[in-house]
Formats: sequence, structure tokens, C-alpha cells
Amino acid sequence: STWTVPSDWTSNNSIEAIGGGGARTGTIDNGGGGGGGGAYAKISNVTLIPGSSVTYQVGAGGTTAPWWPPGVSQPGGDTYFCSGTTSCTSISGSAVIVGAKGGAAGILTAGGAGGVATASIGTVKNSGGTGVNPGFCGRGTGGGGGGAGGPNGNGGNGGNAQTCDHGAGGGGANGGAAGV
Repeated sequence: STWTVPSDWTSNNSIEAIGGGGARTGTIDNGGGGGGGGAYAKISNVTLIPGSSVTYQVGAGGTTAPWWPPGVSQPGGDTYFCSGTTSCTSISGSAVIVGAKGGAAGILTAGGAGGVATASIGTVKNSGGTGVNPGFCGRGTGGGGGGAGGPNGNGGNGGNAQTCDHGAGGGGANGGAAGV
């Protein structure tokens, strides 16, 4: 997508990004691992030319595969903001000035990793929490998804399934606690 820099743009600003969360994976008999939370990134005092166009991408949450036939769930998308409209087709583009990685999808036997701060771009970066492994009870007891990173810290990890009848809680965002 493109955005036109407003005429009153100054260098006293902040641009923040959060990557999309990864999807969980599971079947009718196994709830699967929770998806990882998206990373957080921030940059301040950005100089842009008023009236110019810049490109940005908002990372969507991952899509969950159907339980039958078994498929592969998708990771969360990367969120990024560029200084122009060229060299900006992914978070690794040379025009990207701030970007946050999306979380990995969970798999049938394990949770997905959170979006990684070190793979993100910005002056403040925090990782997403990790999705947790499922419970193996013969029923759909999925692991909790990881929370998103935020300005105050990493996202919390997802919670473990406490019983064979229920899925687990998701992790808290922005430096929050792990799920229960």
C-alpha cells in the first residue's frame, strides 16, 4: 500500500510496527502447537518529504490449515514502512526504515517461534512470544499462541494445556505474562 506524507510532517514523530501472529496447526484429534506472536519495532524522528509517497505493508495473521486433509498453516506476515516506493517489496528491502517480523506457524507437534527482534528493523525492537506445544491426550488440546512484542518488552509465551479437554491460553503482549 502507499501513503502520501502530509504537508505538516515534521521530524518529531514515531512510527511503530507489529508483525502478524502465526497460525496454529491441528487436527480433530490433536489441537496442535500455538502460533508465535509478532515482533514489535519502532523508530523516531524520521525525516520524510511532505507530499511524497511511501510504501507500507501491514502483516496479516497466518491462516490455519484445515484439519482434513491435513495441511500446512502459515506464518504471520511482516509489517514494514519505507522511505519511498522503490526497494520496498519485503522487510529486507533497502528502503525499509522500520519493520517487525511475523510469528512462525505452529506445527502438529510443536509451537511456532515468535517474530524475532534481531530480524526486525528499528531503534526499539522486541520479540514475539513463542507458541506452546500441544497436549497429547487424544483430544484437541492445543497449545497457546505467543503474545505480540510491544514497546515495553517481549510478548509472553503461550500457555500449556492444563487438561485434556481444553486448549491453553495465549501469551500476554507487550511484556505481558505467559498464558495459563
